[in-house]
Amino acid sequence: MSDTIKAERLGFLDGVRGWGAVVVFFFHLVDRFLATDQTWLAPDAVKFLMDGQFAVFVFFVVSGYALSHANLDPERRDLQMAVTSRYFRLAIPILVTTFCGYLLLKAGLLVNVDVSRDEGVSQNWLGTFYTFEASIYGFLKFSLFNTFFCYRQNASYNSSLWTIPHEFLGSMVVYGYLAVFRTHERAQWIIAVAGFLICLKAAPIYACFFGGYLAAEARYSLNVPSDWRWVAELLALLTFYSIVMIMTFSRPGPQDLGALALLATSLVLSVAFSKYLRSFFSNRLSAFLGKVSFPLYLYHIFVICSWSSYLFVRLQTTGLSIPVQMAANIISTAVISLLLAIALLPLEKFSVRYSKKIAATILGREKRAAVRTMPV
Repeated sequence: MSDTIKAERLGFLDGVRGWGAVVVFFFHLVDRFLATDQTWLAPDAVKFLMDGQFAVFVFFVVSGYALSHANLDPERRDLQMAVTSRYFRLAIPILVTTFCGYLLLKAGLLVNVDVSRDEGVSQNWLGTFYTFEASIYGFLKFSLFNTFFCYRQNASYNSSLWTIPHEFLGSMVVYGYLAVFRTHERAQWIIAVAGFLICLKAAPIYACFFGGYLAAEARYSLNVPSDWRWVAELLALLTFYSIVMIMTFSRPGPQDLGALALLATSLVLSVAFSKYLRSFFSNRLSAFLGKVSFPLYLYHIFVICSWSSYLFVRLQTTGLSIPVQMAANIISTAVISLLLAIALLPLEKFSVRYSKKIAATILGREKRAAVRTMPV
C-alpha cells in the first residue's frame, strides 16, 4: 500500500462517530422518550436514523479501526503507551461529566422519575434512572471503577456509559492482537478472520473491534489497482446503500447481535474504501460532529433527564398543540446538548494530553527524558 494510505488522516472516522452520536441522541430523546406516546415522531421509514443500538456497534468498529490504524506499523507503534494511557483517556472526561450528573441529582434537578409516572411515558426506560441517593463515594466509585469493570444500571450516574466496559476491554483485545500477531509488515489474515467469526457467534460486541481491525488492515495493506478502483468504489457505495435499506426495512432483531456486528463492520469498511463516502464524512459538518461526539454522548442523558423531562410536563399546561410541544422539546434539547458538548471540548484536549503524561510517568519515561536533557 502506498505511503499516502499509510499516513492517511482518519477524519472520516470522526465523522462516522459524530453522526453516530447524533443517532444515539435522537434514539434516547425521541424513540425511547417522546415517541412512546407520539409514535408519529418515529415512523419506520426513519427508524435507521434513530437506531441507537446499531450506532453503538458502529462506534465499536470505528474504535477498532482507529486503534489499529495507529499501531499497524511495528516500527512506529507504541503499544505500551497506548495500553497505559487508555484508562486515563476515558476516565478523565467520565469523571468530570459524571460529577455534573452527581450535582444535578443532589440538587433534585433530574426529574425523569416523576415524568415516567405520566401515562404514555415508558417506565421501563426513563423511570429506571436515578432512583438512588447521590453520594460522593458512589459517584467516585462509579466514575473510576464501576464504569470500567462492573457497570450496574441500577447504580449508574450516566446510563450511556454501559458501553465503556466493552470499549475498554475491546481496546485491550485490539492491542493484544497487534502485539502478538502483527509484529511485522504482513497481516495474519487467517487468524484475524477466524477471531472475527468466532466472536460473531460467541461475543458479537468484540467482533466489532476485530471488524474494525480488519477494515483498517484492508485499507492499510491491500493495494487496489488504479484500473479497478471504480469497481471498489461502486461496491462500497452499493454496500453502504444496502446496509441502510436492510436497517430501515428488514432490520435484524435486537437480540441478533452477530448480524448487527457484521453490518456495522461492513458499513465502516464501505466508507473506508469509498472516496465519496470518506468525503462526506470528512466535510465541515461531519468534522464538527466528530469533535463534539464524545462530549455529546457523555452529557446528553443529563439534559434529557432534567430539561427535557421538565419541559415535557411544563408544555402540557400551555395549551400548545402536541406537534409544537414536541418540536420545542427536541429543538431546545438539541441546542442545549450541543452547547454543552462544545463547552466540554477543552476537556477533550486535556484528557488526550494528560492521559499520555500520566502514562509516561507510570512507564518512567519522563524521568528518562529529564536525564537525557540534563546539561553535562
